[in-house]
Amino acid sequence: MGKQADYRYLLQEAIATLADRAQRINQTTVYDQGRAMAYYEIFSQLASLANETGIDPKEIGLEDMGDLVGMKKAA
Repeated sequence: MGKQADYRYLLQEAIATLADRAQRINQTTVYDQGRAMAYYEIFSQLASLANETGIDPKEIGLEDMGDLVGMKKAA
C-alpha cells in the first residue's frame, strides 16, 4: 500500500469507529443530543476538508452525516 492509501485507510477506519460510537448514543436527553451534534460537527469538518483536498467525502465514509450520527429531532 502506498503512503496515500495508508492515510485514506486510516481516515476511513477512524470515521467508521466514530460513526459507530455516535450511533450508539441514546439521544433521549438534551445532553446526549448535544454529544451527537458534536460528532456531526466533526464529520462536517472532515467532509469540508476532504472537498478542499479533492477527495469525495463518500470515498471516506461520509455519505450522509445525519445518518452517521443517528440524528433525531429534539423534543
